[in-house]
Amino acid sequence: MKLPKLNKQTLGTFFLHHTEKLIIALALALMGLFFWNGYQTEVFDDTTPQRLGQLADQANQHIVASDSWTQIKDARLRVEVAETIEMDEGIDASDFPMAVTSAAVKSLEPRKDPKLRPATDLVAKQFTAPIFLAFKARDPFEDLPFASEADLEDEDDDRDARRRPNRRTTRRPTDRKEQKEEAKIPGEFMPLVSHHLTAGVRPGATRLNARTDVPILLDGVAVTGLVDVKQQFADFQNSFSFGSGYFPERDRPIYRYVQVERAEVVNGKQSEWQDVSERLHEGQSRRYPAAAPEVVAPDNFDEVLTGIIPPITLVDYQDFSLHPSLEAREFPKLGEEEEELSDGAGQTGEIFNGGDDDLDGVGRRVGRGGQRGGRSRQMARSRSNVQVGRRAGSDRRPYQETEPDEEPSAVHKMIRFYDLQAAPGRTYKYRVRLWLADANQDPDEALAKSSRNRRGGRGGDMDMDRGMDMGMDMGMDMGMDMGMDIGRGTGRRGGRDLGPDGKPKKVYQKIPITDKMKSPAARERLSKAREEVDPDDPDRMIYYVSEPRIDADGNKTYEEIQVPRPAKASDLEDSMIEWELLRFCRPTEWSEPVSVEITTGSRTEVAAGSVTPAGEDRVGETTIPDGEPVANLAVGMWSKAFHAFVPAMKEARRGELMSFTSDVNLLNPLNWVVYRAAATEIDTNVVVVDAMGGQEVDTGRSKELMEYRMPGEVLVLTNDGQFHVHNSFEDQADYRKSLFIHDETNEVGEEKKPKRDSRDRERNRFR
Repeated sequence: MKLPKLNKQTLGTFFLHHTEKLIIALALALMGLFFWNGYQTEVFDDTTPQRLGQLADQANQHIVASDSWTQIKDARLRVEVAETIEMDEGIDASDFPMAVTSAAVKSLEPRKDPKLRPATDLVAKQFTAPIFLAFKARDPFEDLPFASEADLEDEDDDRDARRRPNRRTTRRPTDRKEQKEEAKIPGEFMPLVSHHLTAGVRPGATRLNARTDVPILLDGVAVTGLVDVKQQFADFQNSFSFGSGYFPERDRPIYRYVQVERAEVVNGKQSEWQDVSERLHEGQSRRYPAAAPEVVAPDNFDEVLTGIIPPITLVDYQDFSLHPSLEAREFPKLGEEEEELSDGAGQTGEIFNGGDDDLDGVGRRVGRGGQRGGRSRQMARSRSNVQVGRRAGSDRRPYQETEPDEEPSAVHKMIRFYDLQAAPGRTYKYRVRLWLADANQDPDEALAKSSRNRRGGRGGDMDMDRGMDMGMDMGMDMGMDMGMDIGRGTGRRGGRDLGPDGKPKKVYQKIPITDKMKSPAARERLSKAREEVDPDDPDRMIYYVSEPRIDADGNKTYEEIQVPRPAKASDLEDSMIEWELLRFCRPTEWSEPVSVEITTGSRTEVAAGSVTPAGEDRVGETTIPDGEPVANLAVGMWSKAFHAFVPAMKEARRGELMSFTSDVNLLNPLNWVVYRAAATEIDTNVVVVDAMGGQEVDTGRSKELMEYRMPGEVLVLTNDGQFHVHNSFEDQADYRKSLFIHDETNEVGEEKKPKRDSRDRERNRFR
């Protein structure tokens, strides 16, 4: 037999003819090996999909059971003493191997103390404005007649024909021309445009009482600041979201109190800081009969941080009530019903006809006479039955509340408070400290163990009414602990609320916080809190909390801080602040102070009207002025007798002092009704230095539709030694508003004859 030659050509021919056979043989060999291994595998006859599901359910029940550790503690191998393990911060399930093979389970982290962020960017602005305060005083307008019922004097020769008859003694004019003529008399009531453009608290949207609510002109300071709530929320999430007993409604930034201190600077030296928080938060707000509409956007508003705006009237308060870096609130546009408001409706009406939607969004924080709930007294009535319209821009219903477990939609919340006891000529400094609810303390459990509760105080032994009141006022933060499963608890959500992804939100259960859940640093901080009996009042306690600080050498120290409390123990029962809860709060560091110098605000108002230029005489080619220019000025001052601005029109010449006596029409800030006061002193101490302008402008047309004149300018010297230039164009709106001049029409040139009524044409067809 001849052997084949083993060369490249022979091997290629072999694989060309036998490759398929080799592949089939290899596949059969692998298949046999697979079947052989299958027959050698152990058979689990009892393990079925149903059985696996049952085992999974049993494992889940074991995980959530409260006695899981008791069941397995004997099977685990101890590596340390049990007490040491329980108090250890770094507990890891892998340190406890089981008898059977198991994967290490990550344990819950301890509850650490989040970093607290102080207030920043404080801005202090001085303002002078009339503010309604609750005083029991006699209404100074009771003895004054309406301006429309008084005999108005006019210097024109035709004043008798233009004088409006007294409604008490004379019939109303019936002639259409006579009615139209009398409607042009200025000063009878507030014009429509002025009604809409006047700033401050508006009648019809705020419940005020003429017998007890008085506008007082005050010099005040408005302080605004910022709090980075977005970052503060992230700090709380990092500390608690993976920790023991996480509950979103509790483990989030909850601001309880804004502590304010003020210091006076005299001759460059600062006095000691004085706590003025209670006076600003409660002392002033109790005197407010209502609150002015909010100007900050809802995303930057916080019920505790953003103090209410006092009932400022006749002044645009947005400039000093809003932080410069924040956006203003967008008010709704005027509705069609507002456009139907006529001039006559601004004179009389049921000015306090407000509904539930008119209630301000401050709730119980605006009270009267210490009443909880902030309910205003019975609404007053005016002398007529005509309802006064209200602009939609005065709507100040409460802002929509966000979900507690949602991240804040804005970066900052605004801090705001007002100091209405700032003396002119002084310089003040302000600083702010915020108090946040301590998420590592449960107030109910702590109150039950406190010495105050053991002595029968107002600790945890609260009745159901008190518990319900706290639960409602605090936004249900403590409602579940007080035995009321209401508000924001698990019962509210059920399976109804959906997250941004459309899936049901996860429901968390609030469980008591034990010392074992807290980190060693948190336990050390809480252990340094103490209390002592007030030496001046044995029935009161003084509480102290401690906060960790880092000194100049980098060492950790603790600062002991006294918990704020009311000046009198009797103030606890009817306070708008939950003083008891401040014991279980954490204070931030003080903000950087802000300084403001108080100057005397303007008590006078001057607006330039038209200027009549001096006459001219020609001597040859030279023009010589004949006389002096005369400026029409609207001069006003704040009257302490009427608690209102008293304006008057005065024809002034150079060097003339604007202090005189005149019959005036003045606006009642309470209801915006115009009254007539005779022989009223106007003492502004303003001197007219010079006046110019008012010359007629020749347009070159043969027939002018209207008169064109140069704007008038008036230079005045105020009572504080300041020079001001008033331009008739720039002051036109203020001039007309001060003197209650009626709104201009859009007609130019000759008056158009009214078209005959279509009904008259139909009537004449059949004559």
